[in-house]
Amino acid sequence: MPHFLCTLLAAENAEDQELLKTASHKDILRIWILDPEKASSAELNNKAEVPSLLSRVLTKEFFNLGQDFIVDSYPITHEYNKQFHAANGYWTVIIYNVSTELILTIYGKPITFQDLFIMDTSYTIEKRLDLSVIKALGYLSLQLASGSNPLIVHHPCSDNSALLLTDFGTFISHDGFITVEELKIVPTEKQQEEEIEVKTAAFLERNILFLIGDSIYIRHAKGFYAQLGNQNNLPEGKIIGLQSRMSCAAAYPVKIIN
Repeated sequence: MPHFLCTLLAAENAEDQELLKTASHKDILRIWILDPEKASSAELNNKAEVPSLLSRVLTKEFFNLGQDFIVDSYPITHEYNKQFHAANGYWTVIIYNVSTELILTIYGKPITFQDLFIMDTSYTIEKRLDLSVIKALGYLSLQLASGSNPLIVHHPCSDNSALLLTDFGTFISHDGFITVEELKIVPTEKQQEEEIEVKTAAFLERNILFLIGDSIYIRHAKGFYAQLGNQNNLPEGKIIGLQSRMSCAAAYPVKIIN
């Protein structure tokens, strides 16, 4: 079933920079329509910045039939401006700069094309990292203390997902370590001067907690890291341990006794 694909971009090209001239402290969303059975791998993995050829054609066809959408945001409601770019086959939407996690739900019109209609779609948007910070500080590997034995942290809800923590990097796999991806962090200037030492980690349902030094950091599913502290009912520092759930919350939900 076709649905909307939403991607958050930096204003790096001339077209996007022109859009932002009168939109200080705002971000650009690109939104288009894709058919999961015909989408590119980048689109299916939410890593595409432009639609594939088939998605571009599908989006134009729906737009010509009158397709439009409403973007609903939670917990903060945003006013937004949108524009359709026929040559590129996507809409651009300008929203205020995301300072916290934002849940977007995109509602389309009930229009069908070749017996297809667009499914309402939800996305979670995190605050964008400043690209200038990444270029200045670079990415740093999350490493155990030098000489430490490797540590494997299993996902409580997946037999194939796990973390491998070593003294040269931290790696995640979702297929039983047939393939792996190294997880890295964009450090603060203070962290850049010090050695970033990860001690352990724990899976949440979609996110991951890391104990780095004596503080807890959360890695969101899209790769955004943030330090947790008093606002999350956690101490800022002086934390000595962290442990994943022993069972899956979905399989063993918490029972409420009246």
